Amino acid sequence: EQSWVPLKIRVNEKCKSCDFCIKQFECPALRPQGEKEPIRIDETLCTGCGVCIHVCPHGALEIAPDNVC
Repeated sequence: EQSWVPLKIRVNEKCKSCDFCIKQFECPALRPQGEKEPIRIDETLCTGCGVCIHVCPHGALEIAPDNVC
């Protein structure tokens, strides 16, 4: 039997603070931190679906190496 395992997502150094992911994807877990600051992921709101990874045009969202939610 297969079950879904949520992913732990992180913001890497490629984040340009363009807020494209926030404006286009509108995930409540993606939060701006201010001008010139990378976005942050509110882990209390993140479901671990991983869709945001495909939304960022800069590749700044990725699965965390430890992938433990």
